[in-house]
Amino acid sequence: MRATAWLWTELTGLTWRERAADVIMLGAALYNRQIELQQLYVKQNTNQFTLSGEASFPTNSSDWLRPDFRGDISASIGNLGDFASLFGADPGDFAGEIAIDGTMNARDRKIGGHLAVSGAALKIFKTSIDTLSAKLNLKATEIEVERVELKRQSDFAHAQGTVDTVTDHHYAGTLSAALANIADYAQALPASCRDALREGAITLDWSGNGNANSHSGAFHINGRGIRVTLPNELAPFDAQLDGAYSPGNLFFRQLHLANEHASLTGFATVAFKYLQLQALAFDLNGKPTLRGNFFLPLSLSKIFQGSSLLDALDAEQKLDLDLAVEPTDLAELSAAFTGNAAMSGTFGARLSIFGGLDALQGWSEMHLRDFAVANDPARLSSDAQTRFVSGMMTTKAGFLFHGSDPISLDLSSQIYLGQERSWAALEPISANIDFPAIFLVQLPRYLSHDLFRDGILSGKMSISETLRHPKISGDLQLINGKLIGMLLPAIVASGRLAFNGKTASLDFANINTRDVDLSVRGEVDFSDLEAVAIKVSGIQSIVDLTPRAEIDCIAGINLMSAPQTEVAFPMIDRLDFRGSAFRSDWTVTLCENINGRSFGALDKSDATRTFQFCRGAQPDEEMLVLGCEPRPHFSPIVRPQKRAKHR
Repeated sequence: MRATAWLWTELTGLTWRERAADVIMLGAALYNRQIELQQLYVKQNTNQFTLSGEASFPTNSSDWLRPDFRGDISASIGNLGDFASLFGADPGDFAGEIAIDGTMNARDRKIGGHLAVSGAALKIFKTSIDTLSAKLNLKATEIEVERVELKRQSDFAHAQGTVDTVTDHHYAGTLSAALANIADYAQALPASCRDALREGAITLDWSGNGNANSHSGAFHINGRGIRVTLPNELAPFDAQLDGAYSPGNLFFRQLHLANEHASLTGFATVAFKYLQLQALAFDLNGKPTLRGNFFLPLSLSKIFQGSSLLDALDAEQKLDLDLAVEPTDLAELSAAFTGNAAMSGTFGARLSIFGGLDALQGWSEMHLRDFAVANDPARLSSDAQTRFVSGMMTTKAGFLFHGSDPISLDLSSQIYLGQERSWAALEPISANIDFPAIFLVQLPRYLSHDLFRDGILSGKMSISETLRHPKISGDLQLINGKLIGMLLPAIVASGRLAFNGKTASLDFANINTRDVDLSVRGEVDFSDLEAVAIKVSGIQSIVDLTPRAEIDCIAGINLMSAPQTEVAFPMIDRLDFRGSAFRSDWTVTLCENINGRSFGALDKSDATRTFQFCRGAQPDEEMLVLGCEPRPHFSPIVRPQKRAKHR
């Protein structure tokens, strides 16, 4: 305990992976239980760091966890990127000059002292800062940030506050900032905001306090020329946000978003289990467009974490919607939001819906006229009226696609959005759908996805019993349907499906490609929509040309001419399709007839082959290949040319 010792060590030319230093020196002496740190010195090109001081040598083992120390710190960093690399940081994220000067002492786990920091021409996490000035006071139980100032051209940020270092790490502070263009600080923003905020000037005032488990405070934000992408780029707008936050609650006392064409105002509350907007007012070019209030028992945090909209609803709370949308020119609305007319038509609506998620009450009306999107001339008009009584929804709606006959829909069903929503599929349903003639080529692309070049779809259906186990009567017919990009590479398809309660009969289906004409018939069992079964048989012969090698899944079905060779291929008696109407996990089974034929190594186990549909699951997608009778080709009749008369 009365030992005397000294140590001096010097390390030069240090390199360790991407880290390097010119000199690291350490000098220390021990005398009468006092440790004197004569110098800890690091030199790296133009960077220098020095720490010196003294500490008491602990007399027992427990005191090693609370040493007494007094020391001086000084640093002159000419290249912050190189110095940061010593601690494992990416040198490209940092640059500039920084100086540190101060004293530090510790006794019984209590820290004291002060630090002064200044910097110039800095780059911190790829964000440029012209000057940095900070002063910190280290007290017995807290760190006091007396002043932090950052400047970049006309931009600035000022902060001050305290942080408790002993108990629950309580903090309190204020921040003021002005940024001419938020895009200059994109690298310092959270990843979720980095791509959404494109540009704009922002001023911010914040004050807050809290600890590791609880936070509260108030803020005021002014924004000018804000440009965001959500996911489409919006026209620049100004924002005024004045709010306060506390554990589980964010309240906007003032919410005002506006540009030269549109204005949105209101009061908003975002809580852990609900979203509320009050006195909501939206004006378009000076005209009142939307007014109302709404309360949604919806957790936005769950949605951000990946939950679905239904899973984010809180069944223990009630919904309340009261909104009125005046007839609005959609081209004018689109131009106000995005700067271009991405859609056209008019839309108006009124709704008043309230109550528990499994027992909604109220009504709604919607009117849409000549709706179309950019680069798609197909227009849609619609009217719909809906009533809710104790969760029972009754809807009458009409749809009109330009050039087609009107479509009518009458629907009555129980609506469950809360804890009992799994019951909806087992509740009684009543629906009548009538579409006398829909010209498929004139459907909007957002519905057809350019799958049809021609064809007329017509039908009339009546649906009863339950959604899971429906009873359907009526028929569905396709005439001269010219399709592209489907599972079947058809040029022309026609067919008729007649519904007979729990089953349907495919009276005929004619599929014509460039090489083959295929006619089939079949039946559908939809008594349980979770297990739909479709059986299809060819009127002409169909053979299996799919390689016998093992295939995990198929992307679709190819039709080819059956080879005119002596090689025999399995005849297909029937194709069985099975799957759920609510999912895409469908399979197809080939019921093949191999009796009386010679197929070499083919044995009886190959009489049934099943394939899973998995379109888009892999780059080299396999196809089910079926052979059919080739389409007859007729040579054109060549008529002899008439001889010219000579005079």
